[in-house]
Amino acid sequence: MKPARENVRSNAGVTLAELLVSLLIITIVIYAIINFFSLNLFQSTKELKRSKLYYKAMTKMEELISKDYSSIDLESFYSPLNSIKFIEDGKFLVKVQIESIDPLTNLPADPYPIKLSEDPMLKKITVSVANLDDYDEKRLPAQVNLVRFISP
Repeated sequence: MKPARENVRSNAGVTLAELLVSLLIITIVIYAIINFFSLNLFQSTKELKRSKLYYKAMTKMEELISKDYSSIDLESFYSPLNSIKFIEDGKFLVKVQIESIDPLTNLPADPYPIKLSEDPMLKKITVSVANLDDYDEKRLPAQVNLVRFISP
């Protein structure tokens, strides 16, 4: 009678199938980690650009509201279109629009004031800032808009 052979495997190495499975698992884990960090970096960069736009808009808005109500910089007579100013500031395009607003309707005053005595004493200031470096033909650049109402 022959002794029963035990299924004894050597601990000296691994099979080719085990090696391929372990490489596949390691590859999937590394791929997931790389995707996580690249997406995180993309989001951080996007938020940084947005923060810069917001800071630029807030700076311009604070500059405008610190002026006297009757200042020439806050003038909005004749037409809402006459009160739009575009300012190129380095790599930023700043749009400032100042409108006289009827306090009863919250709409642009009608008839629109042409002198200070006709001013309804409520102005809407809109500051929009866009980054010119982000502009391309396929999409519009990111933009931040701030609106503030002021009265004397």
